[in-house]
Amino acid sequence: MSRPRRKVFGPLFSSTLVVALIATVSTGIATVWPRIQEWSATRSLAAALRGDDARGREAAAAALAQKGDGSGLPYLREAARDARAEVRALACRYLPRVWPDPSAAVPVLLAAAGDDQEEVRLEAARGLGRVSGAVALIAWQSSGMPPGWTLGWRPESREALLRLLKDRSAAVRAAAAESLGEFHPDPMVASALVAATGDADRAVRLAVARALIFRWDRDRTAIRTLVAMVADPEPVPDRKAVLEILKWAGNEAWDQAAAALTELLSHADPLVLPDVINSLTALGDPARAALPALERLWTTKDTDLRAAVGQAIVAIEGRETPRGIAILLEMIADATIPTEQRQAALWTVMEVSPSALVKVTPSLVRQLSDAQSDVRVSAAELLSNIVRTVPAEIPDPMAGKSLPARREQ
Repeated sequence: MSRPRRKVFGPLFSSTLVVALIATVSTGIATVWPRIQEWSATRSLAAALRGDDARGREAAAAALAQKGDGSGLPYLREAARDARAEVRALACRYLPRVWPDPSAAVPVLLAAAGDDQEEVRLEAARGLGRVSGAVALIAWQSSGMPPGWTLGWRPESREALLRLLKDRSAAVRAAAAESLGEFHPDPMVASALVAATGDADRAVRLAVARALIFRWDRDRTAIRTLVAMVADPEPVPDRKAVLEILKWAGNEAWDQAAAALTELLSHADPLVLPDVINSLTALGDPARAALPALERLWTTKDTDLRAAVGQAIVAIEGRETPRGIAILLEMIADATIPTEQRQAALWTVMEVSPSALVKVTPSLVRQLSDAQSDVRVSAAELLSNIVRTVPAEIPDPMAGKSLPARREQ
């Protein structure tokens, strides 16, 4: 009689096998599912980048550029070939921000530098500078170029930017000048920038001079350009911005700017004069040559101009000096100057010489009886702040009055 055959696969084994299979499938799903979700999210961003909503395109481009694995790069490259100029420009703006290697954007930017639309060329010019700056920073932080990276694209980028420096659009020329600053110390670039200081557009000259000052060690042509811009007798929007750049050019450049502004005080258009005075205020002590002219203007009846002149004199003389304090006290006591500026002068004196405030209290007390309510209110506000520190002086009732004639006996 034969023995019954032993079962190889029992119920326990079968159930264990089923559990193992389920675990394997679950693990696979858990591993793959996030990738599927990420792929789906990237595809949604790519669709939004091609969409009609401008805000949605901008947000999608920014999100694609921020993907650390570089998965957004193909979609931004595709957008750079879009029929719409605004989409191509958007791609050029964000391609240099794609990591890990921003130089991957260079071929697209080089092509965009020849685009027939100004906004695309503008973003291409900015992008080429951004890539060069980013790669230089990474190389410096890494003490050398990361493996697989190359700087072979730099000559082509330089040539593209030099062409854009002569673009028909002033905005593109200015952007090219700023980006060329990243190619220091290339002598060819320096020569081209020096030539561009003669550009007809003021914004271009400013961008060119900034690049030369910051990158080419206080280039003298750039200094002359900036001083001439400061001395412009016409209303301009950037006089103080020009001064900020000149600040980095050394004391000689600062003195030249002060002399140019001082010269303007005597013949500047009334519309220009406040800007000139505010610029002298920004200069401070180096503008001492302007003090005689400012003192003459201090007597003006134009209240706004008078306040600006007072601030300039204090900035140049120094707020702790006797003349500086005297000017501040005059501003506090002057009912024609706006309350905000009188209050600012008060707080300054409060910091440097609080005891001097007693000198203005008689004037302020008299203003409490002024016919105009705003003068009374302003005087009351100023006095309320002063009397917390020093007691007020009651004005002499005879001050400013002539004595009665003496009768003959």
